Amino acid sequence: MKTLFKVVGSSALLAGLYLYSRKETPQEFVVNAKEKFTQKKTDIVNFKSAMDNFKDSLNNFSEKSTIINDVMNDIQRDIDEAMFQIEPRLEEIQKHSDELNDID
Repeated sequence: MKTLFKVVGSSALLAGLYLYSRKETPQEFVVNAKEKFTQKKTDIVNFKSAMDNFKDSLNNFSEKSTIINDVMNDIQRDIDEAMFQIEPRLEEIQKHSDELNDID
């Protein structure tokens, strides 16, 4: 029982010193604590909402990335076909260019 009184007394003393150092009355402390608690709750709700939006956006991006990969593969295939068709023509142009350079 003695220890309980010591703990309660020490806690009251520390609470009193805290309030004195902050220049607050107990009512002001309670009001400020409630405001801070309400603000923290609001911040947590906002954070959860932002996380949900981020997860939705990430899922949407993942879905779109498969479409982007398909499009990029189609473009690469078209480029490869064009290069295959252009290659002989480039070799002919290079051959004629070399012949013109040799004439000079």
